[in-house]
Amino acid sequence: MRIVRIFSSWLAILVCIVGVMIGEAPTEVEVTCPQPQGCFMAIGEAIEASPEGAIIKIGPGTYYEKPLIIEKSLILVGAGRTQPVIGPFRTVIQAVGPGAAITIRYPKGRQDPISVNIKDLAISAWLNEDSSNIGIELVGNPGIKREDLQLFIEECWIKGFNGIRMRGPAKVTIQRCWIWVESQAIMGGEIEFTLLDSDITGGGLSPRIVLTDAEALLQGNRISGPYGAKPEGWGVMAYGKARLTLLGNTIERNAFGVYLAMDVIAEFRENKIVNNEKYGIVLALAPCIEGLDRELLFRGQILGIDNEIHDNGQDLCPEDYPWPEGFVRGEG
Repeated sequence: MRIVRIFSSWLAILVCIVGVMIGEAPTEVEVTCPQPQGCFMAIGEAIEASPEGAIIKIGPGTYYEKPLIIEKSLILVGAGRTQPVIGPFRTVIQAVGPGAAITIRYPKGRQDPISVNIKDLAISAWLNEDSSNIGIELVGNPGIKREDLQLFIEECWIKGFNGIRMRGPAKVTIQRCWIWVESQAIMGGEIEFTLLDSDITGGGLSPRIVLTDAEALLQGNRISGPYGAKPEGWGVMAYGKARLTLLGNTIERNAFGVYLAMDVIAEFRENKIVNNEKYGIVLALAPCIEGLDRELLFRGQILGIDNEIHDNGQDLCPEDYPWPEGFVRGEG
C-alpha cells in the first residue's frame, strides 16, 4: 500500500491508493473525511490522480468541492445511508462554485469508451438560483456512439436548482435515486435513457423531466411537484423524435402530467396519472394548446393500455383524439 499525504489549510487529506492488479482488479482510491460535521476534501485531486477504471471510495462527511470534472472511466462510491431506505446519506458532495457539481464529458481526441458509475452519495449543486447550477452534467461529442459514453447513477440524492443535464450521444441509467430540485430535474437530448424506481420532485413552472430526441424507459418512478405547493409545471415533457415507454409510474401534483409534441411516439402501461391541475396527458394540439407553430404540433403516436387516469383538471386532451382502446383502466 502506498499512502500519499496532501495538506490543506484545514486538515490533512488522506488518499490511499490500494494494490493495483493490472488486468484483474481496478485501483481503489479511498478519500476519508475525519470531521463528520463537515470538512474540505480533495475529491477532485483523487479523480485527477486515479488511473482509468479506478474505484474511488469516499468516506462519511460533507465534502466542499469546486466543480468536479471526469473524463475517464471511474466508479465513485459513497458511504451510503445511516439507515436503509429512510436514513440520510453519510457522504455529501457540496459544490462551492457555479456550474455543475460533477461534469462527465468525453474529451476530444479520445478513442476508448468511458463508463462512469456514481453510487451511495448525495450531490448538492451550488446554492444559488441560476440555471447553470446543476447536480450532474453529461457532455458527449457529436461524433461518438451512445455506447461510447455511459453513466450509471444508483442510490443517490441530488439537489440544487437543476438536477441532471445530458447532452450529446450517451447511454444513461438512473436507479433508486431522489432528485429534488427548484427547477428541472432531468434534461436529456440524443440519449438512451433509463429511469427506474426513483423519486423526482421539481418546483416552479419548469418540466420535471424534459426529453428531446431521446429513447427512454421510465419505470416505477414518482414524478411530482413539491408537497404543499400549488401544482405548477410539467411532470414529463417530450418533443422532437423522442421514443418513450412509461411503465408503472405515478405522475401527480403538476399542472400538466405529461406533455407530448412533434413526432414523439409514447407507450403508456399501468401508470397512475392523478391530481394534476390542468391535464393528465396533453398533446400539443388545439384546443388544448393554442397558438403553436405548425412544426411544434403533435403528429406522433400514442400506444398503451390499463392506465389509472383520474382526478385531473382534464384527464386526456384532446378528448376526441383516437386514444387506444383500453388506454384508461375500466374504459374502452
